[in-house]
Amino acid sequence: DVQAQQIARDILPDQASDEAISRFGYVYGIARLPGVAARLTVTVTGTPSATITIPAGSTLSWTDGTLYGVTSTSVALSGGGSGTINVAATTTGLATTRAVGDVLTWQSAPAGLNPTGTVASVVTPGDTAETFQEWAQRIIARLRERPASGNRADWASWVLSYTALDIRSVYVYPLM
Repeated sequence: DVQAQQIARDILPDQASDEAISRFGYVYGIARLPGVAARLTVTVTGTPSATITIPAGSTLSWTDGTLYGVTSTSVALSGGGSGTINVAATTTGLATTRAVGDVLTWQSAPAGLNPTGTVASVVTPGDTAETFQEWAQRIIARLRERPASGNRADWASWVLSYTALDIRSVYVYPLM
């Protein structure tokens, strides 16, 4: 009886098990949204008016052990001895986002740079992977408004397909 009840629930995405939601996503071509790693700019200090080469694979860390890979290959320090570099978290999730002013520590500081850097800005905040229930809701929305009919879903899909930005949601004003 329990198996029959679960099979009956798996017919509808909003009541389905995680495995059934995965099947719905595969069948309708709706991929689960992955987690996002935070991308930050970090102010570093060191020898004034120097250009410091940053070795490939250099990382900074936060107090909880979260690592941030440096994506900049060098940094030009100002006369005051500061410059900015770009970093990206090595893992995904909300916990990878740091606040402006947080201090990150070099795992192995490049010669000419001080052992810490300060978060200057958040370029892309980290985010967790989409839950199965959120995925099921997107599948249901797609089933309600089928593609290629010129409706709101077509416009939203067009915007979401833009690859230069990480767009999480779209609102289309009602068509008149």
